[in-house]
Amino acid sequence: MNRDPNGDALARARTAGVVVFALNGLCFAPWVSRIPAMRDALSLSTGQLGLLLLCLSGGACAAMPLSGPAVHRLGAARVVLLGACGVGLGLVALAVGIRTVTVGPAAVGLLLVGVGNSHWVVGMNVAGAEVERRRGRTLMPRLHAAFSIGTVIGGAAGAVPVLVGWSAVTDSLAWTPVVLFAIIFIWTPPHFWSLAVKYKDDYEAANVPMLPVVSTFTRTARQIFIYTVLLVATSLVLASVGHLGWLYIVAATGLGAVFLLMSAGLWRRATPKLAMRLFSYSITYLTLLFVVMAVDVFVQHR
Repeated sequence: MNRDPNGDALARARTAGVVVFALNGLCFAPWVSRIPAMRDALSLSTGQLGLLLLCLSGGACAAMPLSGPAVHRLGAARVVLLGACGVGLGLVALAVGIRTVTVGPAAVGLLLVGVGNSHWVVGMNVAGAEVERRRGRTLMPRLHAAFSIGTVIGGAAGAVPVLVGWSAVTDSLAWTPVVLFAIIFIWTPPHFWSLAVKYKDDYEAANVPMLPVVSTFTRTARQIFIYTVLLVATSLVLASVGHLGWLYIVAATGLGAVFLLMSAGLWRRATPKLAMRLFSYSITYLTLLFVVMAVDVFVQHR
């Protein structure tokens, strides 16, 4: 019997996708678990450690808008390779900084890790989606989470680093990281479902029962609105639990009000165009919320 070369190529691509996703996680696990050791080696206070770790998130946020054009120009495979190289170089620079007790190389290393990981993640997601489209069978849920409920569970997995980071730095847990975990967890469904509205036909063609596929746009928009209400309420609870000031309260209220208005507008008139606007704003919302949170803490403790 002759074997289908296209089928073999897709099988190899699927296996490569699984390996790439797994390696991405493995690159983070070893050094994240050693954050307390990094703090001690560099003789950093808790606040200084937080500022150093901002290099990681800053690099990721700065690189995210560039990763899409990079995939379009170079292709997903090359972007994944370049992103992985960036992460590797960043980890080497981080190790050099820790070894020489120098903050500069460590900061550059974390910045490179953030930049590289953003490109790596976007590239491997684009590649996985393309393999899924060509196979005509579900693949992405195996790489991320299973269907719509898997998206919520995946949000929990994505929010766990908040708890890990807090416990690594303080050797304890408190209500503040739990509320931070809840914010990211609740933010995930409206963020992802609004994107799924845009690509409903693609999910349906691949037999992926995302919420917009198995339900109506109106019901999906209603669920987005409900989660947005919970998200805004949780963000305000953080002000009390985390002892944040008026700067954060005003910003969280304003950002949340815009999120609520946009999600309510989507509920009234559920269209892919409005859904993509909400998706884009959801990224801006979470970024600004955490930036203001850091600024508020800095202002209070300067």
